[in-house]
Amino acid sequence: SDLPLVLASPSLTTGIDLPEDQCRFVVTLKLPFPNLGDETVKRRMKIGPDGLPNKRGSAWYQWDTACKLVQSFGRGVRSPTDRASMYVLDSNLKWFIPSVKHLLPEWVKEAMIWDNDDEQTKRQAQAERDWQDYQESVEE
Repeated sequence: SDLPLVLASPSLTTGIDLPEDQCRFVVTLKLPFPNLGDETVKRRMKIGPDGLPNKRGSAWYQWDTACKLVQSFGRGVRSPTDRASMYVLDSNLKWFIPSVKHLLPEWVKEAMIWDNDDEQTKRQAQAERDWQDYQESVEE
């Protein structure tokens, strides 16, 4: 379709390829935390892959969430020259990202707006221009 599209899904982390102009915005309503009520998640947090007690169960939980977040961003960024703006609307992001920043790929850390330094301000301005371009294309 030549019209701008919106794709909504409760969990869009794998299985879809939206390169270049097929996706310029990824909006995540909620961080993709594993379900603590799921028996597999409970076991994984208690017992490691070696069958021994998992002393780092909470670290696995954060790692899994960070991987899924990066995967969801990757739906719209498919190559080194591709770009998309990602918006995470979950207020948990404020504490979560600093706790997993060391786990994130460099390209994700570079794309994030952390504070108001010059490079991040430029990226924020580009995201705002992309949003304006999108709105104008919808109006046409």
